[in-house]
Amino acid sequence: MRSHLKTMRLLYQSRFRNHYSRPVQMSPYPVVSTRSFATRTHRLYLLAAVLLLSAALPLTARNNGVLEGIVTDKSDGSPVAAVRVTVVNKGISTLTGSEGRYRLEGLAPGRYKIMASAPFHAGSIREVEITDSATARLDFRLGDKVIELEGIVVTATLNEKEVEAVPATVEVLTRQELDNIGAEKIHAALTEAQGLNVQFGNGRTVAVGLRGLNPNQSLILVDGRRQVVGFRDMLHLDDIPLGMIERVEIVRGPGSALYGSDAMGGVINFITRRPTEGIRGGLDIRYGQSRYGEAETPFFSGDISGRKGPIGFSLSTTLNSRDYYDRDKSTFLSDGDNCDEAAGAGTVSWELGSGHRLTGGMDYAYSSQEGNREMTSGDWVKETDWNRRSVYVQYDGRLADNVDLMVRGNFSHYGYDNQNLLVRTREGVTPSSPTIDTYHLEQNLRQFETRASGLMFGRHLVTAGVEYRIEDRMDNEADSDIDNSAVFAQDEFWLSDILLAVAGARFDSHSDFGSEFSPRLGATLLPANNFRIKASYGEGFRAPSIYELHVQKDTRRNLVVPNPDLDAETSRGYEIGAEGEAGPFSARATYFRNDIDRMINTVQIGIDTVSLGSTGGGGGGGGGGGGGSASTRPIFRYENVDEV
Repeated sequence: MRSHLKTMRLLYQSRFRNHYSRPVQMSPYPVVSTRSFATRTHRLYLLAAVLLLSAALPLTARNNGVLEGIVTDKSDGSPVAAVRVTVVNKGISTLTGSEGRYRLEGLAPGRYKIMASAPFHAGSIREVEITDSATARLDFRLGDKVIELEGIVVTATLNEKEVEAVPATVEVLTRQELDNIGAEKIHAALTEAQGLNVQFGNGRTVAVGLRGLNPNQSLILVDGRRQVVGFRDMLHLDDIPLGMIERVEIVRGPGSALYGSDAMGGVINFITRRPTEGIRGGLDIRYGQSRYGEAETPFFSGDISGRKGPIGFSLSTTLNSRDYYDRDKSTFLSDGDNCDEAAGAGTVSWELGSGHRLTGGMDYAYSSQEGNREMTSGDWVKETDWNRRSVYVQYDGRLADNVDLMVRGNFSHYGYDNQNLLVRTREGVTPSSPTIDTYHLEQNLRQFETRASGLMFGRHLVTAGVEYRIEDRMDNEADSDIDNSAVFAQDEFWLSDILLAVAGARFDSHSDFGSEFSPRLGATLLPANNFRIKASYGEGFRAPSIYELHVQKDTRRNLVVPNPDLDAETSRGYEIGAEGEAGPFSARATYFRNDIDRMINTVQIGIDTVSLGSTGGGGGGGGGGGGGSASTRPIFRYENVDEV
């Protein structure tokens, strides 16, 4: 028997343009069910019927309109070749020739949005009126790419795609919106996003989940790159400096068909600042303290970017501090720890010419925390330091008139050090271990990936790629590693002028648990310019982590032992929704459902006896022990559970 964790929600969102409102959620609690396979998959048949019916809709009008023009470089007026000129949300596109000219035929009379996009240029969208049996002209002048074009996302399909056409629930937070919020941390900025589940863990981690799932079932990316997890196997959101973020793309629903493990609930992609055409910069300085003159919190954030010939750069930094404070003098425990944080990021790009670019970057973040703790064995001073850094090199280029190539190498590191110094022993407790307890952790991720995208047969945008990833973990007690290799493919194709379909699949081979196959099918029906119906089905999975496979968690409260025989968690996600605009208003209603199998959870397998003053070692619980008396604690093990 397998477990089926099912989540059903109906989301309704209404928005006055440029202002967000909270969604109303119904039935937000997971329920356990054993519904038959036939009943579970009836939505697939409904989706297939919609696709076939819409594809069969005849185009009765005579489509004799023609659009032509020329695309030039904004800086010098030279023609730009290999520019993709697309009729937005119609699946009709062409490429400019060597002289920058393009021609689109077979357009029905009406008003259209036309988008011109090229590697390393800022995309442009313009409107044009097409009349029957007449030729309209529309020229474009493209400048250097500064930020992503408004209304365009890349995370959902790995290609630039209009938000309205993407067959998924997508939300974008722009830099302007992030600035308007006035947040200093990533987690505070995400409070404006709809339906995110932000979780705070023991003062050291802030994580986020999508659609009611756990944080480790949603994938966090930076510019499409994975980041190594941190303390307690979680990616601390605030490890990512807010000052280096240009926009945030949130794609809900299973994304394992493109991204592999962890993308069961969806994907959050933090896109960093890009080099600008001219020198630009910003500065943010703040200061605060409590009314008692304690807990001083200076804050500094700055960025600068620019370009000199073929070389572009972008730099950002953030410094943040909070002083120690303690209003309750009756206890040794401090009310607030002393915290210092620093982060910096830099990107350099080199235009190689003829549609080729080399980009490299690195970022670094550091934090230290010091405060007083009261434990069973006595009073301790706790000191914690962590650091995170990543380095990447990426090549982007157009190999032919219709093939774009990306090759990238990525390294991500996390280090954690914890030290506890015993300053006073409890009465009646005799220390039986050193008065200094230390813990050291290092985790690394190495990732290589490449993919190619090309337009085939006029309406098929095909993307295929491979990925290889190695993760290792080392602490005081163990040294473990895992690796994963994958291949994936995706096809975006228009079944008719008003129906876009996206089909894809990915195969992952994991060194410890085996392999997983993750398909996805989605469709967007656009019967009118201001109304859309979206439906999708996808499968996702989460591979057991190094922590769950090989690392023992030893604390005063419990002992959690690893399980090298774990299987991956798997999920099936269904979604259907409608959205549209009317003047300054917009609205969206979405129904979705998640079915999860082989959920990884802890199961009690026994009871352990531990000295009263001992805190255990694994995980840096901190605090050496005391002898003389003992207590019991439960022993847990990670298992794929049948019931949740």
